[in-house]
Amino acid sequence: MNNVLIDGLYLSGIGVLVVFIVLILLMISIKILTLFDKQAEIDIPKISSNNENQNTKNPLNDIAAAVAVAIYKKTRSKIKKNIPLESTVDSSWIVVNRSRILSRNNRKA
Repeated sequence: MNNVLIDGLYLSGIGVLVVFIVLILLMISIKILTLFDKQAEIDIPKISSNNENQNTKNPLNDIAAAVAVAIYKKTRSKIKKNIPLESTVDSSWIVVNRSRILSRNNRKA
């Protein structure tokens, strides 16, 4: 009986050691990847009060606007427009969760 207990403790010790070694290797690899990521930062032009700089458009704003329009067009086709109000009954689960979300304080701000 003692031999089985010792083998179990030995096996669990090796398992915990392997997990910690893998986590340490993962942490080191993430640190190395962030070093490479810092070198390839995107330069975003700062907006100044000059009229010349205000006339030039930021390409990131154009990209964001294009993505927003694409998402709107994709979801607009999925929305059914002629749904009678009698057939749309919300369950009590949905109503309770909506009220929780609306009454919750904004934690991000």
